[in-house]
Amino acid sequence: NFLDRQIIGILAAPLKAEFGLSDSQFGLLGGIAFASVYSTLAIPLAWLADRVSRVTIMTGALAVWSGFTALCGVAFGAMAQEVNVVSWGGAYEVSQVEAYNKPFTAETGITVNMIAADNPATPLRAQVEAGNVTGDVFDVEVSDAIRLCDEGALVEIDPADLPSAPDGTAAADDFVPGALQDCAVANIVWGTVISFNTTKFEGETPSTAADFFDTETFPGKRGLPKNPRGRGPRLCQAGHDQGRYRLVGGRRPARAAAG
Repeated sequence: NFLDRQIIGILAAPLKAEFGLSDSQFGLLGGIAFASVYSTLAIPLAWLADRVSRVTIMTGALAVWSGFTALCGVAFGAMAQEVNVVSWGGAYEVSQVEAYNKPFTAETGITVNMIAADNPATPLRAQVEAGNVTGDVFDVEVSDAIRLCDEGALVEIDPADLPSAPDGTAAADDFVPGALQDCAVANIVWGTVISFNTTKFEGETPSTAADFFDTETFPGKRGLPKNPRGRGPRLCQAGHDQGRYRLVGGRRPARAAAG
């Protein structure tokens, strides 16, 4: 009986890691929940022990205990019906929900929970180091996927386990070169779009990607991601009257910059 009362505290670390519990959540489970049940049932069970056969009481208690133990299997089954995906948030994440999550849930019945992060590689590393991984799928850049795979933070993927294409082509032969990594599968192709404020120019306006870097002809502040990959950008102009972007032209500034 003493060990039974202490077992939750003894197994605190693995239980928190398995179920993704915070210190507060685990405190409620091992503190208030236990104390309330223990103090509430102790008096009526003692009252019954003076009036009913203790064998009957033990049999009933064992049946209740076995029932709740069986319900643990149901709980694990419910957990298996959910997938946590850590992505980048914003419109990009919304597009993933429409393109991936809804069709997947409709076909399998598995719920997909989206978790936004500035860079999903950051919480991935933190969860692995803490031994408390709550995400199932992380949308990371190729460079992060390669590095995290080399560090052992990701699970290796066997291309043979991936579904074939609708025409029957095996996954290993269906992806573009470099899309299948040891621990990752590419799912999008993206690039950088350069736009400009049309109200800041009189007469000639930027029309090529090279104009973006021509600060003498087109003075003004520029902004780029902190992690450029050398991709050839497409140049767009922002029309303030309707708040839309219109593609006006573009070219790759250098062959070596093609990403």
